[in-house]
Amino acid sequence: MKKYPFFLLIATVLLPLAISCGDDETDPVPIAPLLKEIVMPAETAAMPGTDVTIKGRGFDTSDIIICKSQSGEADFTPKVVSVTDYGITIAVPATACGFYEVSDTRAELTTVLSEKLYIPYVIILDDIDYPATVKQGETITVKASGIEAGDVLVMESDAYPSGVKVKVEGAQNGSITFTVPSACYGVNTMKVTRGQKMGTLGTMSVAVNLFAKVAGGIVFYTSDDGVHGLVVYMGTLGDAAMNWGPAVPSAFAAKSKYDVYSGKTNSTGLLKQVSDTKNDYTYSHDTPVQLCDKLEAEQDGIKYNDYFLPSLNELVELFKVKAKVANAGFSVPANNYWSSTEADYSGGWVWAMCYCNFYESTNIVTGIADRTGWAIGTMAIREF
Repeated sequence: MKKYPFFLLIATVLLPLAISCGDDETDPVPIAPLLKEIVMPAETAAMPGTDVTIKGRGFDTSDIIICKSQSGEADFTPKVVSVTDYGITIAVPATACGFYEVSDTRAELTTVLSEKLYIPYVIILDDIDYPATVKQGETITVKASGIEAGDVLVMESDAYPSGVKVKVEGAQNGSITFTVPSACYGVNTMKVTRGQKMGTLGTMSVAVNLFAKVAGGIVFYTSDDGVHGLVVYMGTLGDAAMNWGPAVPSAFAAKSKYDVYSGKTNSTGLLKQVSDTKNDYTYSHDTPVQLCDKLEAEQDGIKYNDYFLPSLNELVELFKVKAKVANAGFSVPANNYWSSTEADYSGGWVWAMCYCNFYESTNIVTGIADRTGWAIGTMAIREF
């Protein structure tokens, strides 16, 4: 048998191992960022023009974040502000809005995050300055950093009919100067709009004058220096001699009140009274409260449909100024008028309503009118 030197045998064994070890030391193949436990920020924590944090594990300072709009807006590549073991903070531009697909690129490999980032459609407004209370026809300036030329100021109020908004144009960078429109009254919320974006300025009170034609009629009563008040519809409703309708058990009483600013609540209760009793008691016609509720009227291009039957004291306030209301354009016909205030119903029945006498020139005369026995008139009002 042929013999080989010992060192040759050793070399024969170790050479393949050396080659194998050399292969293991090659550079590793890059992989896309491994990101876990991703949580996008809440809407209130992701405002445009602010630093926004995406929670999660696996981010690195070398990451490149790309936000691709899913809402038709411009894409953006934000600056990475900071990275921690629990997330990454990026600087969102002030122009951003809508939904974004977020991707993370590292070593030229990309991971797309499973959740979408949402940036609200808001305009950030700071250093806001405007008068708290104004009057119709007054020229004012509303200032705020964040207002841009072309923005539209929108004024909304609970006193307006549903869906009504007053819009003002003419904004410049940092301010809007305008004359308060005649359609404005009451407490208004002011917003700045720019396309789909919106920013809230706050509330502004618009005072009106007594006997102004606004808000669906003629103003006959005001409070809070004209910011709130009552308006009478310029006409009467139904038949000038019409009974109310049947008496009903006191269990169905609307528990109405006499006070100013109670007519609207009274009317809501009386409408429910009719609804709850209509199957058991005969209503040959709409009651006065139903006539008011169904009334629709238009003034200055705005449709109003939230009239109601006045309380007794609201009718009294109208009586006190009926001559000035006539000068403003509505002469209340001489008649007795139903109120939305129930009379005493302790006897087991709601059988009477309070009324106010408009036959009188100056004397205030009120009383109780039998719901079935009296045939008198109806007027509608609304409040702001």
